[in-house]
Amino acid sequence: GGYAAVLGGIDALIFTATASERSPLLRTLIAEPLKGLNIILDKEKNDLCLSRDGVISPDNSPVLVMVIKTDEADEILRVSKSF
Repeated sequence: GGYAAVLGGIDALIFTATASERSPLLRTLIAEPLKGLNIILDKEKNDLCLSRDGVISPDNSPVLVMVIKTDEADEILRVSKSF
């Protein structure tokens, strides 16, 4: 929140990880109090975006809101190999 205030807002909000990838309700509960940052969800897009990548904000939204599927175990393996 502090960074958003200093920067004058945000350009995008990205939901990752299993819980927010799979739960439209969780994304709604997180986004609702962030309306002051111009975060808006398209209910239909949000409801249809289950365990796959996608934009869940309205087309004319000032802030891009997306779901990006992640594989935490693969990331840990990839990073550990770089050491």
